[in-house]
Amino acid sequence: MTSARTADREGAWAHLVYAGAAAQRLGQDANHLWTAVGPTNVRIHEVSVTAELGDYQQAASLGTTVDVSGMPTERQVRHRLEVARAQDYQHRPTEANQLLLEAEQLAPDQVHGHFLTHSLVHDRLRTNKITPTPELNRLAQATGILAA
Repeated sequence: MTSARTADREGAWAHLVYAGAAAQRLGQDANHLWTAVGPTNVRIHEVSVTAELGDYQQAASLGTTVDVSGMPTERQVRHRLEVARAQDYQHRPTEANQLLLEAEQLAPDQVHGHFLTHSLVHDRLRTNKITPTPELNRLAQATGILAA
């Protein structure tokens, strides 16, 4: 992620290839000392890196193919938030909102305090092209973006 955030596309993918090889050797998902290592976590990071590099269409597409149901809640939530960001950039507010709400059901405190949630909700409320749903307004209040 650091490589992606500094626009080092080659470095980001090199790290993912290395992580993918390690995950393949492990052969399964595991959660040793809260590391959530394994093939699924590498796929989650592929989506995150792809989005961070600005390839939102690919991130949205990849994100829907990753089954995170067996992962720790934190990873499930982060993945949903990342795919929601990609969906939002693809002008798919309904899908983005649905993923935000799914993430919130899993871990409300984590979602309410996460920078991706704040960014997505803030952007959703600022746009004049949509009328915020009651759920989005409620989430905005829960995150502190809107006063109750």
